[in-house]
Amino acid sequence: MIFLLVALAAVACGTEAGAPGAGRRGIDPAAYEGTWRLTSGKSPARPIPLVKGYDITLTISDGGMLGRSACNTYGGELTIRGSRIEFGEGGHTDMGCDDPVLESEEAYFDAFWDARSISLSRDGQRLSLAGDGIELVYEPVPPPPTKELVDTTWVLESLVEGRRAAATVTSAEPAELLVAGDGTFTGSTGCRRLTGEWSESGDEIDFHTMAADGNCPNDLRTQDSYVVGVLGDGFTAAIDGDLLTINDARGDLGLIYRAK
Repeated sequence: MIFLLVALAAVACGTEAGAPGAGRRGIDPAAYEGTWRLTSGKSPARPIPLVKGYDITLTISDGGMLGRSACNTYGGELTIRGSRIEFGEGGHTDMGCDDPVLESEEAYFDAFWDARSISLSRDGQRLSLAGDGIELVYEPVPPPPTKELVDTTWVLESLVEGRRAAATVTSAEPAELLVAGDGTFTGSTGCRRLTGEWSESGDEIDFHTMAADGNCPNDLRTQDSYVVGVLGDGFTAAIDGDLLTINDARGDLGLIYRAK
């Protein structure tokens, strides 16, 4: 992933107790760590429109940050001192998107880089960034169920297109997936063998290297491209009993597996 780096220097100012977005003060910076999803926000010029299926997220870790900005991915240096935040070097990818999504991203960046304070609600369920005319409110995003996912062989049963009640589910030819605890994975698309390495990235699992070897007959080529498309660009996972549901980064395509 390539970032367009820009120098971002900020002089931080604190939020007064009782001001909008103020929360616990003087807490351990580690309390802010994790992945957060934007639920509302405004910049000095406009509110931030949120587009369904194009989340804006912020993952805070020791000395840095990474997130999705509706259209692109962004990241860089972030320092927290008390209720103050300071941005260091950072940047974002430069992929084009449709106007509603691009508008959401631009409005977010207009606010985000000028935020000067950070706070956390007492119950830990709301993270707020604030500045001059800026208010960004996030909710926590649970991490992927890695413990339940790894070291189990999963067998593909269905392909899912669409969301919830509007989704179309079709049966799939059997294909296995094994995500190993050593950071590797193996599996198949039903006709090609998959191998590679994986890692967690916020609430997603990322197959950051993936090789697909073999040839597919005509009747399996659609399934092959579907599986590679869902697994190849970061996905979320949910486990219910012996069923594993995987959705692509946008949530529009999915795969349903059953534990072997």
